[in-house]
Amino acid sequence: MASFDIAPGNSPARLKELSAMDGVIFDLDGTLWDASASATRAWNRALAECGHPDRLVTVGELRAFTGIQIETILEEKFAFMGEKGIQDFLEVYKRIELDEMAKGGGVLYPDVERVVKALSRTKKLFIVSNCLTGYIENFFHHSRLGMYFSGYESTGRTGKPKHGNIQKVMQDYNVNTALYVGDTESDYRESQKAGIPFVYARYGFGDVEGAVYKIDRAADLLFIE
Repeated sequence: MASFDIAPGNSPARLKELSAMDGVIFDLDGTLWDASASATRAWNRALAECGHPDRLVTVGELRAFTGIQIETILEEKFAFMGEKGIQDFLEVYKRIELDEMAKGGGVLYPDVERVVKALSRTKKLFIVSNCLTGYIENFFHHSRLGMYFSGYESTGRTGKPKHGNIQKVMQDYNVNTALYVGDTESDYRESQKAGIPFVYARYGFGDVEGAVYKIDRAADLLFIE
């Protein structure tokens, strides 16, 4: 894998500089789709089932969690449950999330389908997310875009942090150079740890300071086609 020194700039047209990349690795929530409504229902069902109906979360709170491993969210935001309560909640949530995502899924951002199909003609495409096992599979089911991706990885499957999974898919699929498209500060940091360029999806959930490459819509990625 190669590392890159990239000069500052703001225009989506600068993405042409990345056109020689072998692969494009995507974050999922806030980048390819918005599944906040389904995820919020899952959280609130799990909280109620675990005896906390007075601590329901809003869609806004849920979006603020996006990109953070669920174990970290629970330890930092739901410490009142205690260690055993957190473990019990996590098992309940895993079951309920699969159910809610299978039923409701999410909404693709504009042009995502067109962009994925176009990029797949010249690049290997991947998804790397901090989600639980089964979440990316549900995305493929609802979006019907799975055929355009060479592979995917999640923290739920490997237990690795995002940068470790970025490196894993690159190694597993013989990708020498790739870029990561995400929408949060943690996505940016993990891309840096993995040694690959980061493209900030400004239409997503997070605010990222210092990102060199920025897009306002998924269609901007066609500059690297």
